[in-house]
Amino acid sequence: MDGKGVTQEQIAFAADVRARDEKLIQYCREQGFTDKRTGWTSYFPEQVAHLNPPTNEERSRAEVIEFSAKAPAGPYVAYLSADRQRITTWTGETLATVTDITQTSTRNSWMSDERGAFTARAINGRRYRGTHNGPQVYCRMRLLKP
Repeated sequence: MDGKGVTQEQIAFAADVRARDEKLIQYCREQGFTDKRTGWTSYFPEQVAHLNPPTNEERSRAEVIEFSAKAPAGPYVAYLSADRQRITTWTGETLATVTDITQTSTRNSWMSDERGAFTARAINGRRYRGTHNGPQVYCRMRLLKP
């Protein structure tokens, strides 16, 4: 999927998801469900059901649509898949395919640590370069200049 392949229906869906998410965030702030120090929000589903909050799957689909429609130029946070072959949304939808990856591991008695870099071809057709902290952990990437 590239920016040219994104339909108006998909863009409308993503806009609706973001609008419902904003309503949820605002409501949680107003009701005191958001911790002022950490910014974390906690609520029971029945407390916000009247807002029709988006599901994680809807948020993920909206992220894929937005990513396809406009190539993010700044730092972008996503996740490295378990097999180290894809960059994904939190729920596992593919944003990019890894074309090259490096990794270094250090181990001591109480933890292991993996870090590395990757290059990937995104679903929007653009190339990205980024760093990772191992599989199934967030990674950061930036758009490569053409």
